Amino acid sequence: MGVEFQMFLIPRENAFRPDARALATFVEALRAENWICDPRSPSFAEMSFRSRRDVHAAKTGAFVAKLADLVQRLRTGDGFTPLPLVDLATFFTEQRENDLEIVWPVTNFGERLRYPLDTDSPADDPEETYYDLQLWLPRDYVYKTSEQIAPFADTRCACGAELQYDPEVEGRVLFHTSRMHAVCTQCGKPFDAATRATTVRNAWTNEPSSVPGGATFRFALVIDCGKCWPDDAGGFHVHPELRRLCEAHFGRAFYEIANAH
Repeated sequence: MGVEFQMFLIPRENAFRPDARALATFVEALRAENWICDPRSPSFAEMSFRSRRDVHAAKTGAFVAKLADLVQRLRTGDGFTPLPLVDLATFFTEQRENDLEIVWPVTNFGERLRYPLDTDSPADDPEETYYDLQLWLPRDYVYKTSEQIAPFADTRCACGAELQYDPEVEGRVLFHTSRMHAVCTQCGKPFDAATRATTVRNAWTNEPSSVPGGATFRFALVIDCGKCWPDDAGGFHVHPELRRLCEAHFGRAFYEIANAH
């Protein structure tokens, strides 16, 4: 099957979820700095969107995945819509109560875009490099765990109520992870994931470290490389200029977690 790789860039304030205007201007900043394709540029016509999922990005370069019924999604492709090209602030305002995953699929990297990691494109021919640049925007926390990302020792609120839940139990999918309530359903107190630490193991050395918040967040930039990730035994990171863009735009520090699975 092969190992797949994701890089999560997460705000230090794990409860942070940007407002509509900040998200809209961030998308424009990503386009301006050539991290994502601008459908108004001449090179956009050279991009390839062939899969059932990716065809939804053919007009604007990105698609929106919403919480959807798994059976219907597999059968019909429902749950994906193109990201609007204009009036993004209006779009994000209208969708503020929804879970959203914004995906810019890249299946023929070439020389059209800047590679989002601080290393070279992994394929001998850049046209064979593929990855997704994604924005994850859950209403509650995404609670990502894996062999490298340990769960919290305690997932209960101070009042004793369980905060963790799994929407996929009902057959409705997005992010393919458990969630944690941002506000306790029993006592109404906001939950701050940054107050909980967990062990995260380095994807290359397996060295453990304690990370406040772990990979639990309400907003993240995600680089999903699938099986097309750099063969670099020393490890790699989010491109420093992409990280600086995130930190400058949203006015807060970000940290990264690499997850090979």
